[in-house]
Amino acid sequence: MEEIIKKRYKILRPIGSGGMSEVFLAHDEVLDRDVAVKRLRDQFTGDKELLNQFKREAKSAAQLVHPNIIGIYDVVEDGNDQYIVMEYVEGMTLKDILKNYRIEPKAALQITRQLAGALQQAHSRNIIHCDIKPQNILMSENMIPKIADFGIAKMVSGQTMVFTGNVMGSVHYISPEQAGGEQVTFASDIYSLGIVLYEMLTGQVPFSGETPVSVAMMQVEKAMPKLSESMEDVPQGVQSILDKMTAKKPENRYPSAEQLCEDLDSVLRDENIGTDELPEGMDGSTIIMEPVKPGGKRKIIALSVDKEAMAERAKDWQDSLRYWVKNFHWTFNRAVIALTLAVCFVSVCASFYFRLDNAMLVVPQLVNMQVEKAQTRLKHQDFLVELQQETSLTVPAGTVIRQMPEAGAKRRKGSTVKLFFSVGAEQRTMPDLIGMSLIKGQQTLDEIGMKLGKVERRYNNGYKIGAIIEQDPRAGEKTNEGALVDIVVNEGTKKLPELIGKTLSEAETMVRQLGLRVGEIRRVNSPDRKGTVTATFPEAGTMLPNYYPVQLTISDGADKSVVGAVFEYVVPGPATEKHRIQIYEITGKGRNLIYNSVDNGGKYISQTVDGGGKRVTVVVYCDGKQVREDSF
Repeated sequence: MEEIIKKRYKILRPIGSGGMSEVFLAHDEVLDRDVAVKRLRDQFTGDKELLNQFKREAKSAAQLVHPNIIGIYDVVEDGNDQYIVMEYVEGMTLKDILKNYRIEPKAALQITRQLAGALQQAHSRNIIHCDIKPQNILMSENMIPKIADFGIAKMVSGQTMVFTGNVMGSVHYISPEQAGGEQVTFASDIYSLGIVLYEMLTGQVPFSGETPVSVAMMQVEKAMPKLSESMEDVPQGVQSILDKMTAKKPENRYPSAEQLCEDLDSVLRDENIGTDELPEGMDGSTIIMEPVKPGGKRKIIALSVDKEAMAERAKDWQDSLRYWVKNFHWTFNRAVIALTLAVCFVSVCASFYFRLDNAMLVVPQLVNMQVEKAQTRLKHQDFLVELQQETSLTVPAGTVIRQMPEAGAKRRKGSTVKLFFSVGAEQRTMPDLIGMSLIKGQQTLDEIGMKLGKVERRYNNGYKIGAIIEQDPRAGEKTNEGALVDIVVNEGTKKLPELIGKTLSEAETMVRQLGLRVGEIRRVNSPDRKGTVTATFPEAGTMLPNYYPVQLTISDGADKSVVGAVFEYVVPGPATEKHRIQIYEITGKGRNLIYNSVDNGGKYISQTVDGGGKRVTVVVYCDGKQVREDSF
């Protein structure tokens, strides 16, 4: 049987698992798109404090909008299960790539720069990832890195920092303060990112041992190995950046990811790193990487030379030069010839240098320029142009959002400059909100990227109280993503006060004084004082129009010897909504489910409980959440 969460997310197949969660590929039946659904494992759902922190962190992570962070679309509860619905990325993890490849320095710095920008976005929202590692970095098909596991990572860091199954997999990347159980800061993420950069450059982690505890102790006590121990020709400035990222004390690291980005940009502007152009695939194009031999490591872009043959040729040449110098005898003719050759050599070198220098052009600043104007300017400067569209809520259509390479970079004449320009906001089809509650309507708008605008309140006897009766734009109309939607809610002007505990006469007087009227009066057996109100419909706090009927439930006292105590409950919300209602009776003999049904809002439920003269507790769950607890 197919599993469908909340009648929306159809589970297709499992795609991964971790210490605290499982991940499934699912299809969003409402928006017709594939998503990744992460489910918290059963053993963690019973911890109420853990669940609350899970929800807070997941909702915080949902606020993060960045091209290098996996987007979180929804947080879902279905019974006792907890889910996070996320962006689904086709590709592989950075760890999978590093199993077979080492990465060129310039490409590694480009990846680190993008990840540092993502961390700056998270840190500006006071969110610390706490588990940066290649396994949590997804590489899309066009080699764009995306950080995953925001939300759950912060929840894990909230636990006592001991080496349990939840954190063992991260000891190779964990910061010294995390390993020592000390306070975690933004600098902890920067340390872990430094370890990832080291692994991309060298093909291995800096510390390894037989047990997780031994590796963690190395993170605390042992100095980071130098890049020169594992690779040749370390680019200038890279070792300094890595040293500052992986300093043992947090105060000696970069104070923010933003400053790290500035240093990375400075080093990347150095033309001597890697090649003049970005490695194939780092500009967003699809690449095919050569396979490597089992157990071997190879750079994505690499050159191989026969060093022994070169050394032998150099030795022969040096011996010949020594012999020629030793036996050379100067004459006037030989001096003239040598001087002429030297002048010609210098002239050729100067000519070549100036032609090479003139062939290098500075890429102009094109961001925020109209794409037609930017395209014309590049062609006048002998650049080739590649265009790519992007949707944007903030940048007007036809305006350049970003460029690659960035302004100020030097490129050869005829090189390609890629322009990403806005086509405006994505068009959305307006859903039908009529009949929904205000909360349900707002959730529906959030799911498709629209926002709730002006809310008016007006009564219409054709709809339930609290239901949406008008919307603008109307259902089915096309509108921009992020547009404001104005609605009218069916509500009156009289707020029903709390009547529970009042006598019947007191409740009737209060209802009539508000301009409302007393509707049906129910009398039930109840442990409450006889003649007092035990429930109302609608509930207290509801806004009602003039003369709206208020139903009162009155206690007739308890009669346990005959029928036991009577427990009453009214399903919340309008009749258009359905909720799973579960009622448990708890006695000295244990916990017993006495009611389990999916009911419409407003339904009145009455259950008789009898503890045989002993204390009975009744607990009500609505959609998996405890909403009421009474004792008899």
